Amino acid sequence: MTRTLKRNQGIPYTRELVIDRDKMGGLYPICYLCGKPITDNKIHLDHVIPVVLKGKDCFTNIACVHDTCNLKKSKDAREITTEQVEGI
Repeated sequence: MTRTLKRNQGIPYTRELVIDRDKMGGLYPICYLCGKPITDNKIHLDHVIPVVLKGKDCFTNIACVHDTCNLKKSKDAREITTEQVEGI
């Protein structure tokens, strides 16, 4: 684990806990970027507020995202909306 991640640790999480939370009572987790269900196994976990921007590495700052949505977004979170952050 990098120094930045260690310094920014918060509420512990596992991949399974995040996926279960992001199912929001449904069968599939919801992508926090596009709002659509992730129906394949190509789930990425992403820091909503990047660690490099002082976001915590914790349960409340990690969310499920489609692999394609994650790979096409910027890494500095400039396109993330308040609604997306509040939805986590």
